[in-house]
Amino acid sequence: MKYDFQLDLGDNTSTGKMIAAIKDNSKILEFGPGNGRMTEYLVKEKNCDVSIVEFDPELYKHVMTFSNDGYLGNIEEYKWCDHFQNQTFDYILFADVLEHLLHPEETLKQVRPFLKEEGRILITFPNLAHNAVLIDLFNNKLTWRPTGLLDATHKTFYTQAGFEKVFNEQQLFIAEEDYTFAPVETIEIGSEYRDLPKQIQYYFRTRPYGEVYQYFFSLSKKEIQNPIIHPLQNSNVEFPVRYIQKSAIEEKETTYVCNLYTKENEKVNVPIDAQTEKLKVVPRIWSGVLNIELRCSGQKLPIFETNALWQDGTTYAFGQGEPYIEFDVTNLQNQEVEVTLEFLYIGDLSYLEGKIISNAQYLNSRISSLENQIVELNNQNQEILEKNNDICERYYRSVINPTAKVLNQNFKPSPNSVVEKAIHYNIDAILNVNDHTTVVKGWGYDKQTKTSLSFFIPENEGSSFEVKTKGRPDVTEQYELMQHEQYGFEITIENYQFKKYLNVVVQRENQEELYIRVSDKQPKKKLLRRKAGFALSLLKSRGILNTVKYVGFRLKNKDMYASWIKRNEVYDVEAIKKEIQAFKFQPKISIVVPIYNVEEKWLNAAVSSLKNQFYSNWELCLADDCSSAEHIKPLLEKYAKEDSRIKVIFREKNGHISEATNSAITLATGDYISFMDNDDELSINALYEVVKALNEDESIDFIYSDEDKVTTDGQRFDPFFKPNWNPTLILGHNYITHYVVVKKELIEKVGYLNTEFNGSQDYDFVLRATEAANKIHHIPRILYHWRTIETSTALDPESKTYAYVAGKNTLRAAMERKQTAAKVTMTPNYGTYKIDYEYPTQPKVTIIPISNGGDIRVCVETYLNESSYQNIEILLFDRNMNKKIKKSSKVVYKSAKTINELASYATGEYLFFMNDTSVPKNKIWLEELLNYGRQPGVGIVGAKVVNQNDMILNAGVSLDKEDNSFIFEDRGVSNKTLGYYFRISLPRNVYAVTEEGLLIKKAHFEVVKGFDESLDAQLMGIELSLKVREQLGGTIVWEPYSVLTDLYNASRELNKAQTEQFLEETHLKQTEDPYSNPNRLDR
Repeated sequence: MKYDFQLDLGDNTSTGKMIAAIKDNSKILEFGPGNGRMTEYLVKEKNCDVSIVEFDPELYKHVMTFSNDGYLGNIEEYKWCDHFQNQTFDYILFADVLEHLLHPEETLKQVRPFLKEEGRILITFPNLAHNAVLIDLFNNKLTWRPTGLLDATHKTFYTQAGFEKVFNEQQLFIAEEDYTFAPVETIEIGSEYRDLPKQIQYYFRTRPYGEVYQYFFSLSKKEIQNPIIHPLQNSNVEFPVRYIQKSAIEEKETTYVCNLYTKENEKVNVPIDAQTEKLKVVPRIWSGVLNIELRCSGQKLPIFETNALWQDGTTYAFGQGEPYIEFDVTNLQNQEVEVTLEFLYIGDLSYLEGKIISNAQYLNSRISSLENQIVELNNQNQEILEKNNDICERYYRSVINPTAKVLNQNFKPSPNSVVEKAIHYNIDAILNVNDHTTVVKGWGYDKQTKTSLSFFIPENEGSSFEVKTKGRPDVTEQYELMQHEQYGFEITIENYQFKKYLNVVVQRENQEELYIRVSDKQPKKKLLRRKAGFALSLLKSRGILNTVKYVGFRLKNKDMYASWIKRNEVYDVEAIKKEIQAFKFQPKISIVVPIYNVEEKWLNAAVSSLKNQFYSNWELCLADDCSSAEHIKPLLEKYAKEDSRIKVIFREKNGHISEATNSAITLATGDYISFMDNDDELSINALYEVVKALNEDESIDFIYSDEDKVTTDGQRFDPFFKPNWNPTLILGHNYITHYVVVKKELIEKVGYLNTEFNGSQDYDFVLRATEAANKIHHIPRILYHWRTIETSTALDPESKTYAYVAGKNTLRAAMERKQTAAKVTMTPNYGTYKIDYEYPTQPKVTIIPISNGGDIRVCVETYLNESSYQNIEILLFDRNMNKKIKKSSKVVYKSAKTINELASYATGEYLFFMNDTSVPKNKIWLEELLNYGRQPGVGIVGAKVVNQNDMILNAGVSLDKEDNSFIFEDRGVSNKTLGYYFRISLPRNVYAVTEEGLLIKKAHFEVVKGFDESLDAQLMGIELSLKVREQLGGTIVWEPYSVLTDLYNASRELNKAQTEQFLEETHLKQTEDPYSNPNRLDR
């Protein structure tokens, strides 16, 4: 059967909408039932009497086995009218049928008499004006297909006005109009917005009907006074705008989502806090043009700072990167500021538009600079004036008129000492991309102002050049630079071939020009000198002790990993082979690899890494995704001919990575399937370690390992020692990545890679597979080497920004599968996400400060004033009644001798314990704790604790079994950093947390009999964590978004003797950390 589709009752499906509109026990006439799945559902599930009209004998025979009556014949011959003469129906259905007819209007005319007076004609109809079709038409393409929008059997199409005209002519009236929606990239046509010129992409993206996939109409014989017209949707018309209030001590952020259709939140009132000095408005549009105006009491606010490329009054144009406009509100505390936004254009500027704006910006600043120079140099000699004119003329030729080619034979590089004092730059690569084009990639910043640099090419270095800037989060983080600056650059030079060196002009913010000569083999500075210089720049923010620790670690890290490899990757090959022969279970492992235009040397390296494996029962399944490179096909055929374990499939059409991987999976005959990229390598022991684990436990059906990165010259670096299965962390980022091995039965159960999430298809698969897995196993060994090639996300995480949007959608889908109401947002760190769970109520929380030498009055009053969550009480020992604490109905005093006794008086559903030395750093600290504390299965949630210098004091506790000690993870690390693979920036399951920031349900606290108060500080919380996991099965979650500042930098050193005694106690069985990785570079 051609149209043998499964029945989908989802809200965004045509059949789902049609079935939802039909009442039980109705009499129905259905035209073109196809495979009859909807017919059968209506008959059996909704007890309807269904008659059909179908012209295909095979389909008719099949559907008649469960329908009540029917006619076999052509709809447009209208002989069915005689068959159903004198009958009327509650509903008449045309589910994707009318478009197959030559004269739908005549069919509607003929069918109208068969509809009861209160009945409805239900119609679904494809939208030919979907953006995916229009993009192809714009590019002179129109490819008819077996099914979908461009089904080759479609004969008639309408747009909105056409539908209304046809219905009116047949005296049919719209009772309800609805739609199904599908973004361009998700449907069968395969077009993308990037197939359009940049200057029209915005207008396509925001077309009101651009993402309408199908129309749904419910038609009546009577005119409807108030028909139900559902709102149009478009994934491209909602844009978050962040309002950041900045003071000397903190930043507070509020986000509003603006909608281009509804104009929602384009005008908002922002209350200015008492301490706020600056209000920063950050529209999340990356590039575009908008109007923005801020007023207070009718007065317009002047801007303080912006990164706009161009400004005219209240209109701002932004290039690539996160735009912002900052306003000074120092004198507006405790007042409201009215913000008015109007999005004029969102999307990349065309080359010409960008050039005009950047040139205008450059000229404006240049003109201003020259005017000042003229005033100052009015009495100077003519030679200086002529020099300035020459500078202006040269830049006019190279920037405004880049086709100018004026030779300059007198290029003299600036002294190295001058360059090194003024700027910090690096050339990442110089590439001759073809016979007439050279591309230079790198980054740089002004050491004095921390701002980005401007780069130009002298006139004799090619006929024209273009400079593109981009964000470099790696550089920003490493050198602690400004987040909004674009430190990366890419220079494309036309009519030029790089040979030995290239002359470049670098301009600083103060207009000073430096002349540098670069080559593709830049001399590398000595590591110690470079890192020590970097350490000096960190002294202010980190302090001497922490800077020394930080620099020392960075200096040792590379050599430490090389030494670690030498110590830990020593193999007794003969012993391993004997062990493999003794394995009772020797499954075949299929390695699936999508291939697309990969360089021969990298593909050879990938294949060789399979051929060199200790374990030999494998097969390599290669799927070429219609590569355009000529060397691919003969190379793959050569592999298959040389080794029977290598299978190859050549796809006839490019389908991107998901489709290609799925094609490779179809070749697999193994018991287990693993995934690999076409330019990466497996370690020699990878498959051996996998099969070894399976022999120890055959119930394992999902395996992942540690990994590292490898440069193009074979240098291994950046080892990723991953935690054991961490269900909370996986919802923050895909920490599993490589190397993944999955039982084939599990893949068949959850499905192959989903093309809907291209870019994050591996994340989506990991989430689906781990949700359904019987047992997840982590192998703490480096089994995968991720190649860092230009544009690889291993080297440049920004190179696949689209993938992170897909990752957000992946998590949304995971929440839907779990039927969990939650909001998923992308964090500023590439590839990481935040989940805010939605709850219908706000439970009461009892806050209990624990005495640790702090000022209880300051502590209590700060928690009262700096907590946005209001359903709280603060429970204190009655001995604190004389501490002059501000009176409040939320402060309760009780006579008690112990913390546990005091907690027994709590009226809150949840208890929160913290030291009296700490105060909250952000107002939503309690909402963040409850966000995870209220999740099913969570026993305890711990907060992040920092000192007044914003250094980590507590980010969770792990167990080092080898040293028989507890480790406070990342203590002493700056809170401005991300930690080891986001360890201090994302929520995660941990071994334990301590009582200096601990949320727990009161009922759970009482079941495990509270704290063991005979223990020292810190150990009390650890012991409580272990009891909750052991006795209640509750997980322990550490939460980074709830931050407490310790005002006294209280000591957190554990009593060593008591710790050792505690670990030797037999009443607690958890002497293994379920999440830690045994690997450390110093072992």
